[in-house]
Amino acid sequence: MSVSIETHFKCYPCAKIFKTREPMEEHKRSKKHKKSEKAYLLKHPDQDPSSIFRSIHTESSDFMSEINKSLTSNNEPLTVPEDSDLSK
Repeated sequence: MSVSIETHFKCYPCAKIFKTREPMEEHKRSKKHKKSEKAYLLKHPDQDPSSIFRSIHTESSDFMSEINKSLTSNNEPLTVPEDSDLSK
């Protein structure tokens, strides 16, 4: 099993994570972000406005990717029989 490190971008005022720069740049221009950014900077006066977006690194394992693929590959919803007792 291999583990890979992925880089994402986080907007701290809005608590949103972006996989690529393009959606992050689009988010920066939104009215909602600008309002959140203003409130965030008022609460954190020592925060440099240029550092409210930071890159973060997450680990991704092939094992979990394979499980997710197998769960969604057959395009059938997961179901539980009506007579199943899930309290066990």
